[in-house]
Amino acid sequence: MADGRDDVQEIQAWLNSVFGSNSEWESLDEDGIAGWGTIRGIIRGLQLELGFSGTDVDGVFGNDLKAAVPDLTPPTSEDQTFISIAQSALRVKGYNAPAVGTGEFGHFSDLTVEALGTMCDDANYHATENDYGNPVITDEIWKGLCSQDAYVLVSGGDTEIRTIQRRLNGPGYQPQLGLAPADGIVTPQMTRALISAVQLISGIKSPDGYWGDNTQAEIPSVMTEQDDSSGVWADVLTYGLYLNGFDFVNVQSPNWIDLERTLYQFASFMRLNVIGEGVATEDMITALFISHGNQSRGFDYIIAEPGEHVMGIDLATRLEDKTDTFSNDDAVLSSMHISFVGRYMQNAPDPVLDKEMTLEEIDQLLEMTVEDPDTGMIIGFGIAPIWQTSANGPDYFIPGRGTTDAQLAHTRADALGMPGDVTIFLLCS
Repeated sequence: MADGRDDVQEIQAWLNSVFGSNSEWESLDEDGIAGWGTIRGIIRGLQLELGFSGTDVDGVFGNDLKAAVPDLTPPTSEDQTFISIAQSALRVKGYNAPAVGTGEFGHFSDLTVEALGTMCDDANYHATENDYGNPVITDEIWKGLCSQDAYVLVSGGDTEIRTIQRRLNGPGYQPQLGLAPADGIVTPQMTRALISAVQLISGIKSPDGYWGDNTQAEIPSVMTEQDDSSGVWADVLTYGLYLNGFDFVNVQSPNWIDLERTLYQFASFMRLNVIGEGVATEDMITALFISHGNQSRGFDYIIAEPGEHVMGIDLATRLEDKTDTFSNDDAVLSSMHISFVGRYMQNAPDPVLDKEMTLEEIDQLLEMTVEDPDTGMIIGFGIAPIWQTSANGPDYFIPGRGTTDAQLAHTRADALGMPGDVTIFLLCS
């Protein structure tokens, strides 16, 4: 057991002993490794203790399990398997809850309160405390316990990111957002939490972390320091800027004075019109939190620089003999002043759509010109080559994949006659 821990091995043995007689139990390797195998065992034990059966005993903490778990409130000396499961989950996470076989195992006493309190302090999550200031194990706490979410800075984590995560776990956004990791790592879970925070301060009572039409409709057309008396918009805008690479913003103490310059730099980078210093427009706010930005914006909202390609689209449709779509005054795309198009260099294996760019298509696109509506300057139509033959799931991303894809894209670019200084965009979805 060179890589394992004695206390985790004891937990694995305890779970096998308590639930091993149940035909739906999957025996755990007693190797002391605190990984997903052990965590799924803890979840299965919880499911069996709650009376789940059949395919519902799957080792996954889903909505049905979250709705079924009991609240555990300290102090209690009553021996409960639920408390033992929670203590086991705490120890797997590295917190000093009572170990298997000790007198406090199965009892919600001081040592468990202290371990749970440490975890909540690490996360800055105190939404479940009782009248005595002790944390109650609610469905949100259960969800956190039954996961590999970390609440301390992990290797490769960013301290400022962790600050943002802990703020989102804090009282200004809870209990609506729920408990999330505080490990310093940017994940989809974190970005959804940040979107949920934006939804919450925009007046959406049930934030879900997904940016749709309802969210867009609630985003203010402009936001300034005068409109932000509580400072909550300064907070989330600063967090959004940091996640977008503007890492010189003041995450520790967000303020509008610092935001003035950084918002302008972000808008300029995104080619969004700026209507004044210290003003966050709807387009700027949206672009910070969702990659497609405000989908109702038009050409007039984009900073156009003479002689440069500004407005573009990407298409899975082959454009041979269809290029008049961009120049026909009656076509919607013409009114948008599209000056470049993203096109796929090669089909995926067994493609659903035939979206591969052809030599004939390239010739027709490069014959086109576009007139700048403000200056009258004529520029050539542009092509942004896209490489994506799969990249649609986590299993695709293995060591060396980026190098292999880059080499394949380079070979295909040569076959299509692309100059060596053209940027190829490698996508994943």
